[in-house]
Amino acid sequence: MMRATAKKTGHCPRCHDDVRTVRPWAHWRKLRYGYFGVLALALFCTPVLLCDGFILIPTLMIFIAAIGPLNALVAKQPTCAQCGAVVDALKPASSASMPGSTPCSCAR
Repeated sequence: MMRATAKKTGHCPRCHDDVRTVRPWAHWRKLRYGYFGVLALALFCTPVLLCDGFILIPTLMIFIAAIGPLNALVAKQPTCAQCGAVVDALKPASSASMPGSTPCSCAR
C-alpha cells in the first residue's frame, strides 16, 4: 500500500496544480545493489552451488529472474495522488516572487 506525501511535493501537468505525490519506497535502489552483492557472493560460491544441482541451481535461477520486477520498482516515478499522472518536481520559489522582497541591486 502506498500513501501520498503529507506536503505538496510535485507539480501535476494534468491537474495544473501543485499536488501531494505518491512515491515508491526510497530504498529500492539500495536493495538492488544488495541484490547484485548477493549475486557476486553466489559467483564466489560456484563450486558449492555446482555440487548441489538439484536445489541450489534452480533456486539461483529463480533469484536471477527476480531482477526484472526489482528493476521495474527502481524505475517507478512519483505520481499525482489525485489523478495518477507522473508529476514534475516542484521548482523552488524564487526570491523575486516572494512578498516583501526586493530585487538584487548588486549588478549595476
